[in-house]
Amino acid sequence: MTAHILWPTFLWEGQEDPTIALTLAQELLPDDYVLRDWSDVRPWSSDDLLHHREEWTYARDRILEEAVRYAEYSGILYQNLYITSMWVNAQYQRQNHAAHRHPNSLFSGIWYLDTPPGSQCLMIYDPRAGTDVIKPRTREQQGNIGVAAHAGSMLMWPSWLLHSTQSITVNELERPRISLAFNIMLRDSIDDHSARIDYL
Repeated sequence: MTAHILWPTFLWEGQEDPTIALTLAQELLPDDYVLRDWSDVRPWSSDDLLHHREEWTYARDRILEEAVRYAEYSGILYQNLYITSMWVNAQYQRQNHAAHRHPNSLFSGIWYLDTPPGSQCLMIYDPRAGTDVIKPRTREQQGNIGVAAHAGSMLMWPSWLLHSTQSITVNELERPRISLAFNIMLRDSIDDHSARIDYL
């Protein structure tokens, strides 16, 4: 018998030294008291055009290198990849991103620059409708998945995948969780006259 894997969703993880990017990010942050009082529900964010700034070239290049590896692993055909937006997030314990997607993008991702103990995890929601009809015990985790935040870790996923951040403690963080978020798009040519159905 043959088992066919249908509609796999890959979460890509790379490791990059965050030192340079963290230094640049910290220069953008407002005073700590401003961050703490910024909002009771949402993180502080910079503008999302950091990839156009010369000082962020190193970070931009590292992200694109990982994106190329991710696209090749996923079997995606393209001419080239480019960043459409890139921004810094800083958040304390109570400040979280609500569940959302990133339209008009191929990949979305996050590079953790500083993750104090108790930092929020990345929550990824199962996109398969109807999977809660029955939930048998399995050897591997199923359903919604929480991914711990570790400084230096760079994660990427399809931009249509629903995700959020979620607090894992009621205690305040000793300093803000700092990350660099980004969206990536592809350039390619369309050769098919219409969409086709591929048969196994």
